[in-house]
Amino acid sequence: MAETKKKSRKRRKKGSFFSKIILFIQLIILLLAVIGTVITVLLLMNVITFEDLYPYILKIPYVGERYIVPFIYPEKNPKITIYDILEKEAYIVEREEKLKELENRLLEKEKVLEDKEKELAKRYQEVDDLKEELSAKLLRKKTTWDKNIEALVNLYGSMSPNAAAKILEKVDSVIVVEVMRRMNSKKASLIMEKFPPDFAAKISKELSLKTD
Repeated sequence: MAETKKKSRKRRKKGSFFSKIILFIQLIILLLAVIGTVITVLLLMNVITFEDLYPYILKIPYVGERYIVPFIYPEKNPKITIYDILEKEAYIVEREEKLKELENRLLEKEKVLEDKEKELAKRYQEVDDLKEELSAKLLRKKTTWDKNIEALVNLYGSMSPNAAAKILEKVDSVIVVEVMRRMNSKKASLIMEKFPPDFAAKISKELSLKTD
Protein backbone atom coordinates (compact mmCIF):
# COMPACT_ATOMS: atom_id res chain seq x y z
CA MET A 1 0.00 0.00 0.00
CA ALA A 2 2.82 2.37 1.00
CA GLU A 3 4.73 1.52 -2.17
CA THR A 4 1.66 2.26 -4.27
CA LYS A 5 1.34 5.72 -2.67
CA LYS A 6 5.07 6.40 -3.33
CA LYS A 7 4.74 5.46 -6.96
CA SER A 8 1.67 7.63 -7.26
CA ARG A 9 3.51 10.65 -5.79
CA LYS A 10 6.44 10.11 -8.21
CA ARG A 11 4.06 10.01 -11.15
CA ARG A 12 2.42 13.25 -10.01
CA LYS A 13 5.85 14.94 -9.65
CA LYS A 14 6.91 13.78 -13.11
CA GLY A 15 3.65 14.94 -14.60
CA SER A 16 4.01 18.30 -12.86
CA PHE A 17 7.58 18.73 -14.21
CA PHE A 18 6.61 17.94 -17.79
CA SER A 19 3.61 20.23 -17.48
CA LYS A 20 5.91 23.08 -16.46
CA ILE A 21 8.21 22.44 -19.42
CA ILE A 22 5.29 22.36 -21.83
CA LEU A 23 3.94 25.56 -20.31
CA PHE A 24 7.34 27.23 -20.64
CA ILE A 25 7.62 26.20 -24.29
CA GLN A 26 4.11 27.46 -24.96
CA LEU A 27 4.97 30.81 -23.37
CA ILE A 28 8.10 31.11 -25.55
CA ILE A 29 6.12 30.24 -28.67
CA LEU A 30 3.48 32.78 -27.69
CA LEU A 31 6.13 35.42 -27.04
CA LEU A 32 7.78 34.73 -30.40
CA ALA A 33 4.40 34.86 -32.10
CA VAL A 34 3.66 38.24 -30.49
CA ILE A 35 7.10 39.58 -31.44
CA GLY A 36 6.70 38.20 -34.97
CA THR A 37 3.26 39.81 -35.26
CA VAL A 38 4.57 43.17 -34.04
CA ILE A 39 7.55 43.04 -36.43
CA THR A 40 5.29 42.04 -39.33
CA VAL A 41 2.94 44.95 -38.63
CA LEU A 42 5.87 47.39 -38.38
CA LEU A 43 7.30 46.07 -41.65
CA LEU A 44 3.93 46.36 -43.40
CA MET A 45 3.56 49.92 -42.10
CA ASN A 46 7.11 50.69 -43.35
CA VAL A 47 8.09 51.80 -39.85
CA ILE A 48 11.12 49.51 -40.03
CA THR A 49 12.88 47.56 -42.81
CA PHE A 50 14.64 44.23 -43.04
CA GLU A 51 17.93 46.15 -43.03
CA ASP A 52 17.04 47.55 -39.62
CA LEU A 53 16.50 44.01 -38.31
CA TYR A 54 19.72 42.59 -39.77
CA PRO A 55 22.05 43.39 -36.78
CA TYR A 56 19.53 41.90 -34.31
CA ILE A 57 18.94 38.75 -36.32
CA LEU A 58 22.70 38.14 -36.42
CA LYS A 59 22.72 38.11 -32.60
CA ILE A 60 20.17 35.27 -32.34
CA PRO A 61 22.25 32.33 -31.07
CA TYR A 62 23.03 29.55 -33.54
CA VAL A 63 20.04 29.98 -35.86
CA GLY A 64 20.39 33.68 -36.67
CA GLU A 65 23.43 33.77 -38.91
CA ARG A 66 23.20 30.16 -39.99
CA TYR A 67 19.55 29.83 -41.00
CA ILE A 68 17.59 33.10 -40.83
CA VAL A 69 20.08 35.39 -42.61
CA PRO A 70 20.48 33.13 -45.69
CA PHE A 71 16.68 32.84 -45.91
CA ILE A 72 15.81 36.55 -45.52
CA TYR A 73 19.04 38.10 -46.86
CA PRO A 74 20.35 35.77 -49.58
CA GLU A 75 22.43 38.61 -51.08
CA LYS A 76 24.38 38.91 -47.82
CA ASN A 77 25.30 35.27 -47.81
CA PRO A 78 25.80 34.24 -51.45
CA LYS A 79 26.38 30.58 -52.11
CA ILE A 80 29.78 29.79 -53.60
CA THR A 81 29.40 27.20 -56.35
CA ILE A 82 32.02 25.04 -58.02
CA TYR A 83 31.73 27.34 -61.04
CA ASP A 84 32.67 30.34 -58.88
CA ILE A 85 35.74 28.48 -57.61
CA LEU A 86 36.75 27.42 -61.13
CA GLU A 87 36.23 30.98 -62.38
CA LYS A 88 38.45 32.35 -59.62
CA GLU A 89 41.09 29.73 -60.31
CA ALA A 90 40.99 30.57 -64.02
CA TYR A 91 41.36 34.28 -63.17
CA ILE A 92 44.36 33.53 -60.93
CA VAL A 93 45.97 31.41 -63.66
CA GLU A 94 45.36 34.19 -66.21
CA ARG A 95 46.92 36.79 -63.88
CA GLU A 96 49.92 34.53 -63.27
CA GLU A 97 50.40 34.05 -67.02
CA LYS A 98 50.22 37.81 -67.60
CA LEU A 99 52.71 38.42 -64.79
CA LYS A 100 55.02 35.78 -66.27
CA GLU A 101 54.70 37.39 -69.70
CA LEU A 102 55.48 40.80 -68.20
CA GLU A 103 58.46 39.34 -66.36
CA ASN A 104 59.77 37.82 -69.61
CA ARG A 105 59.38 41.16 -71.39
CA LEU A 106 61.29 42.91 -68.62
CA LEU A 107 64.05 40.30 -68.82
CA GLU A 108 64.25 40.80 -72.60
CA LYS A 109 64.47 44.58 -72.16
CA GLU A 110 67.17 44.14 -69.52
CA LYS A 111 69.10 41.92 -71.94
CA VAL A 112 68.76 44.52 -74.71
CA LEU A 113 69.95 47.25 -72.33
CA GLU A 114 72.91 45.12 -71.25
CA ASP A 115 73.87 44.52 -74.88
CA LYS A 116 73.57 48.24 -75.65
CA GLU A 117 75.67 49.13 -72.60
CA LYS A 118 78.35 46.66 -73.71
CA GLU A 119 78.25 48.07 -77.25
CA LEU A 120 78.45 51.62 -75.90
CA ALA A 121 81.39 50.71 -73.65
CA LYS A 122 83.10 49.17 -76.69
CA ARG A 123 82.53 52.35 -78.71
CA TYR A 124 83.90 54.51 -75.89
CA GLN A 125 86.98 52.30 -75.74
CA GLU A 126 87.42 52.61 -79.51
CA VAL A 127 87.13 56.42 -79.23
CA ASP A 128 89.69 56.47 -76.40
CA ASP A 129 92.04 54.28 -78.43
CA LEU A 130 91.59 56.56 -81.45
CA LYS A 131 92.28 59.64 -79.31
CA GLU A 132 95.48 58.06 -78.01
CA GLU A 133 96.50 57.12 -81.53
CA LEU A 134 95.80 60.63 -82.85
CA SER A 135 97.61 62.20 -79.90
CA ALA A 136 100.62 60.00 -80.60
CA LYS A 137 100.52 60.93 -84.30
CA LEU A 138 100.21 64.63 -83.49
CA LEU A 139 103.09 64.39 -81.05
CA ARG A 140 105.22 62.67 -83.68
CA LYS A 141 104.25 65.30 -86.25
CA LYS A 142 105.00 68.11 -83.81
CA THR A 143 108.37 66.56 -83.02
CA THR A 144 109.13 66.24 -86.74
CA TRP A 145 107.82 69.79 -87.30
CA ASP A 146 110.01 71.18 -84.54
CA LYS A 147 113.07 69.38 -85.89
CA ASN A 148 112.40 70.66 -89.42
CA ILE A 149 111.88 74.25 -88.21
CA GLU A 150 115.09 74.11 -86.14
CA ALA A 151 116.93 72.84 -89.23
CA LEU A 152 115.53 75.75 -91.29
CA VAL A 153 116.47 78.23 -88.54
CA ASN A 154 120.05 76.97 -88.63
CA LEU A 155 120.07 76.95 -92.43
CA TYR A 156 118.72 80.49 -92.96
CA GLY A 157 120.61 81.77 -89.97
CA SER A 158 123.88 80.74 -91.61
CA MET A 159 123.00 82.53 -94.85
CA SER A 160 123.29 86.21 -95.63
CA PRO A 161 120.14 88.27 -94.82
CA ASN A 162 119.62 89.10 -98.49
CA ALA A 163 119.87 85.44 -99.68
CA ALA A 164 117.71 84.15 -96.83
CA ALA A 165 115.03 86.81 -97.51
CA LYS A 166 114.83 85.94 -101.21
CA ILE A 167 114.18 82.25 -100.39
CA LEU A 168 111.83 82.82 -97.44
CA GLU A 169 109.52 85.22 -99.29
CA LYS A 170 108.59 82.27 -101.52
CA VAL A 171 107.92 79.93 -98.56
CA ASP A 172 104.58 79.47 -96.75
CA SER A 173 104.06 82.29 -94.29
CA VAL A 174 103.34 79.83 -91.44
CA ILE A 175 106.84 78.35 -91.82
CA VAL A 176 108.42 81.81 -92.19
CA VAL A 177 106.74 83.00 -88.96
CA GLU A 178 108.02 79.95 -87.04
CA VAL A 179 111.55 80.39 -88.42
CA MET A 180 111.58 84.10 -87.56
CA ARG A 181 110.14 83.44 -84.09
CA ARG A 182 112.81 80.86 -83.21
CA MET A 183 115.72 82.61 -84.89
CA ASN A 184 118.08 84.98 -83.12
CA SER A 185 116.19 88.30 -82.95
CA LYS A 186 119.08 90.30 -84.43
CA LYS A 187 119.48 87.94 -87.38
CA ALA A 188 115.67 87.80 -87.86
CA SER A 189 115.48 91.63 -87.97
CA LEU A 190 118.16 91.79 -90.65
CA ILE A 191 116.28 89.27 -92.80
CA MET A 192 112.93 91.07 -92.23
CA GLU A 193 114.50 94.28 -93.56
CA LYS A 194 115.20 92.54 -96.86
CA PHE A 195 111.59 91.34 -97.32
CA PRO A 196 109.28 93.26 -99.67
CA PRO A 197 107.27 95.79 -97.56
CA ASP A 198 103.92 94.03 -97.91
CA PHE A 199 105.38 90.59 -97.05
CA ALA A 200 107.32 92.05 -94.14
CA ALA A 201 104.11 93.67 -92.81
CA LYS A 202 102.24 90.38 -93.06
CA ILE A 203 104.96 88.41 -91.22
CA SER A 204 105.23 91.10 -88.54
CA LYS A 205 101.48 90.98 -87.95
CA GLU A 206 101.46 87.17 -87.66
CA LEU A 207 104.47 87.28 -85.34
CA SER A 208 102.65 89.73 -83.07
CA LEU A 209 99.63 87.39 -82.96
CA LYS A 210 101.89 84.45 -82.07
CA THR A 211 103.51 86.49 -79.30
CA ASP A 212 100.07 87.41 -77.87
